[in-house]
Amino acid sequence: MANNRGVVTERARAIFHSLCSRFSVAGSAAVLTALLFVSSSHAEGPLRVAVPYLPKSLSELSDPLARVILQNTAYGLTKLSPTGGYSLELASSISSSGDQRRWTVTLREGVQFSSGRPLTPAAAVSSLKKWEALVSKVAGIQDIEPSKGGVLITLKDGDPNFPATLASVPLLDPELLDTFGAAALTGNLTSGAGPFTITSGNEEVLRLIPTPNFIHPSLPVASSLEFRVFPSANAALSALRLGGVDLILLPTSNQLKLALEDRTLVVHSSPMESFLPRPRLREETWGKIHQESGAAKGASNSGEFGSVASARGSLAQEHSPQNEAADTLQLGKFVARRTLKVDDEALLRLDLRGSYLP
Repeated sequence: MANNRGVVTERARAIFHSLCSRFSVAGSAAVLTALLFVSSSHAEGPLRVAVPYLPKSLSELSDPLARVILQNTAYGLTKLSPTGGYSLELASSISSSGDQRRWTVTLREGVQFSSGRPLTPAAAVSSLKKWEALVSKVAGIQDIEPSKGGVLITLKDGDPNFPATLASVPLLDPELLDTFGAAALTGNLTSGAGPFTITSGNEEVLRLIPTPNFIHPSLPVASSLEFRVFPSANAALSALRLGGVDLILLPTSNQLKLALEDRTLVVHSSPMESFLPRPRLREETWGKIHQESGAAKGASNSGEFGSVASARGSLAQEHSPQNEAADTLQLGKFVARRTLKVDDEALLRLDLRGSYLP
């Protein structure tokens, strides 16, 4: 446990130095203090996720992995519920006019982005407008404006299901969006009001730590969340079996088949197919992603589970025409270690705030 806290503390210091270069020292110190508190409050160890790739930007909501990362870093005003409706998240209340065209949303008090800035009505409006093209396409939005304690959204036509639509819209710190533009949705510049905060990343590993002042104080349970790219489906499955990762998102048909035969693993239904907008896969197979990138790159822990050279040989074999069907990525399932504690939030939204390995 002490080692985990030490790692998080070092990450906190790295964030502090990064913040000092952008914001006031006093504001950065406040964030550092919160991060140090987080490092001592979340000590169940890291949660590690194997993926075939990492999105270059979180701006493409149709990318299923971009959506999963946003589900864990930037909550919306509402969230989908197990019954098929919605429940409140960053909103404390939602009401509509009789014709269901004008929706008044009151914001939950005390919400902060991971940057430390508060979620104000103006910030909510600016963030919603970032995604207006998406929401308007789904819901026919006519206008978004701040109101007392929240926002007022006017639709072109009445829509009784509009609150559920808001669950698909992540709220982000508009100051970072204004300052860094499209770059604010890449690297560690993204700032939302979710359970985790991106601290560092490259083409192979994306690391997140618990967000200071998260709206649910006892969450997330895991001390960190890591997305690790593996050059082949075989390498990812080997890492899962040997404890190098805890779950696989976008598994292949063959991974699912082998997982069902392995008593140490379990296959769960994934909500990716229900995401709005409908998800579009970068490529249809795990192998093709890495073949087109020009090289098969090992995950950061490839030394534990076999050499990069053997992974490349596996990749070539997986992507042969006869094996392409077995290598096809699946949106509707994910594979996890049987000992991994997976809660309803993970099963419904792939929100991993309550998932951990005991």
